[in-house]
Amino acid sequence: MTTSTLPVLRTQLPRLALLLAAATWQFAGAAVPVPTTQLLETDPGTGPEDRNVPFLAWHEDLTAVGYIEEEILMSGVANAYTYVDDAAQSPAVTPSGSTSPYTTRVLIRRPQNAGDFNGVVYLEILNATARYDGAPMWNLTYPSVIADGAAWVGVTYSDTTAAFMRDIWGTTNFPAPQGAQPRDRSRYATLNIVSRAYTWDILNQAAALLKADDDVRNPMLGFGVDTIIATGYSQSAAYVTTFANSFYPSYSEAEPCTQELADADLCKPIVNGYIVAAGGPTSRLLDGAGSNPIGDRRNCENALNREAPCKEGETEPEAADPYVHDLPKIVRFTTESDIKAARVRQTMADQPLLRTYEIAGASHVDFWGSIVGQKVAEYQFGIPATGTIESQCDLPYNPLRTGIPLSAIQHRLARWIKFDELPPPSDYMIWEGSFDGTDPATFKPLVNWVRDDGDNDATDGDEGRGDGNVVGGVRPARIDVPLGRYFGSNSLEGPLTSQTIFCNGIIGGFDAYSETELRERYQNQRLLYLQTWWSVWRSYKEGFLLPVDAKTILDEAKALDLGLPGRNGNGNRNSRAPIR
Repeated sequence: MTTSTLPVLRTQLPRLALLLAAATWQFAGAAVPVPTTQLLETDPGTGPEDRNVPFLAWHEDLTAVGYIEEEILMSGVANAYTYVDDAAQSPAVTPSGSTSPYTTRVLIRRPQNAGDFNGVVYLEILNATARYDGAPMWNLTYPSVIADGAAWVGVTYSDTTAAFMRDIWGTTNFPAPQGAQPRDRSRYATLNIVSRAYTWDILNQAAALLKADDDVRNPMLGFGVDTIIATGYSQSAAYVTTFANSFYPSYSEAEPCTQELADADLCKPIVNGYIVAAGGPTSRLLDGAGSNPIGDRRNCENALNREAPCKEGETEPEAADPYVHDLPKIVRFTTESDIKAARVRQTMADQPLLRTYEIAGASHVDFWGSIVGQKVAEYQFGIPATGTIESQCDLPYNPLRTGIPLSAIQHRLARWIKFDELPPPSDYMIWEGSFDGTDPATFKPLVNWVRDDGDNDATDGDEGRGDGNVVGGVRPARIDVPLGRYFGSNSLEGPLTSQTIFCNGIIGGFDAYSETELRERYQNQRLLYLQTWWSVWRSYKEGFLLPVDAKTILDEAKALDLGLPGRNGNGNRNSRAPIR
């Protein structure tokens, strides 16, 4: 060894230690047991009082599309966990010694026939923000889940939402505007989750159950589940990051990872991939009571591959071979609303098994997702669905469908896992400003997405007009043939309330072009449709649009009435449909 090599060696020793630890580490828990189950009967009853249906039961007849909805109670014993080296911000965990029996519910939507199943289950960590379960991933992507022949499974992990279903739903304690909808309350009488600290084993045991193909406890017995992708939207996204960082790979007692299988690289993790959707810049603490601080490297996906803090402006480490570390394939999906998530960007050179997609024009809460939420609320709580949204913010709700690019990305991740088909490369929007401090008027960080003002027409090919929409990122079909300016966040002045927070944070806004602006851009209805068709084709070829959703966009384009002259793309007179 020459003296000239010593400084280099010294600078690489800390990284070498990190890589050696990562190469040998796997989740430190025992093989995951298969929990016990009880199938719950569903009975719509003769009225609300004897209605016995799942909470979040789908409002449409799934049998019409060859699907079925079922619900089970799932029971087992769960561990709580602690970090092996919290001071070093290592994601490695070990059981803390605290255990608890639990009973939760699991909601399943699957093909009626095993022969129509494609092998993929999207395991959604149900959202607990409202203090009762929500299923935003299903609400946003269900057309593509059904078109693909996949299954969706929603898991209740939260002590708060379990208590709501057991103690509040269907009683006068729930303040629905029209009063509580009474129901048969025996369905959830045995639900028991004492703490979110037991989330991780509940999720892992649900996955182990679905992979146990010859076990009679499995509600998908004989279906041959080969791929499970854990998903979470908004608050649940932080749980997905921790679940991926600290509990992959996990193996089932039904199919343990023996040394012989490990040597032959034949071990089969029970969860195969992860989608972190519309989340923020932090991951969840192991006890579920809060989040890791800004800058903690465990906020970044595949944290075993990092030695630098996870914060914007930090220099990323050199890439290491992810296959050596046995890391999972992960997608981070970000809307314009979720600008704080730019703090945890990682490049594909640093993380070859991670894709980050930032979606231009998309919002955390959009018009169409809110319409689906109305229909679910009508069925669950008896709150009449109006079929439209009267915005309480300054602008109408954003009509750009967030679920369309999310569906395509979800589909591409499944094919990446099953067939090693590489998905599109990561794509980022452009931001400017500083994350230090907060704007007192909007409660948002002092950063903004850069918007097209016509100064740089190369970004979108609009001949210098400037469309007012964000620059860069994944370009949904509608954003490149815009009908106005699409915003991830709306606006509302006033004191700090839930409404001002929602309007200035997660509810998207839309500023429609005037008829004059539309004529300048598109001249007539037929040209608008043809440009939409071309944008749909481009989005499909880039991998961010599926055929089932392409039809939705084109059907909407045919029905639009924007006051433009001419006929629409179907050769019929315009049908006076509003901009949405």
